[in-house]
Amino acid sequence: KCMEEGYCGLVLVSKDLCSNPSMVGSICNMVIASVGMVTFTSSQGFSKPLPDYFASIRAGTAFGKVQLAIIETISPGIRHEQIAQCLEQVFQVLAFNFSPEQNERLMEEQFAVIELRILRATERNS
Repeated sequence: KCMEEGYCGLVLVSKDLCSNPSMVGSICNMVIASVGMVTFTSSQGFSKPLPDYFASIRAGTAFGKVQLAIIETISPGIRHEQIAQCLEQVFQVLAFNFSPEQNERLMEEQFAVIELRILRATERNS
C-alpha cells in the first residue's frame, strides 16, 4: 500500500545503525512493507558491516535479549534470518553523503539529488 501511494523512506546510515534496535526494527518494517529506501551517510565515520556480522544475526548472537525484545516490539514476529536480510538491503546501494555543516546552496543541491533518488525509487517500485 505504501508504494502505491508513492512513499519512500530516507535512512541515515551511521556507525551505530546496526546496533540500534529501534532503527533495526524500523528498517525491518520498511522492508517488509515494501517501502522504497534511499540511504545516505552523515559526515561521521562509517564502514559497512562485515559478512560475519550478518552471519551472527542469522545465528541469533548479534543482539542481546533486551535489544531483540525492542526489535520484536517494533517488528512483531520477525525472525533472525529476516533481520539479516532487511539490514543487508540497506547496504546494497550505499549511500549518498550528506553533511549539514556545508553551506546552504550545496545542501539544497544535495537535497535535490536525494529527492531525485526518491522519485526514481518510487517509480521503480510502482
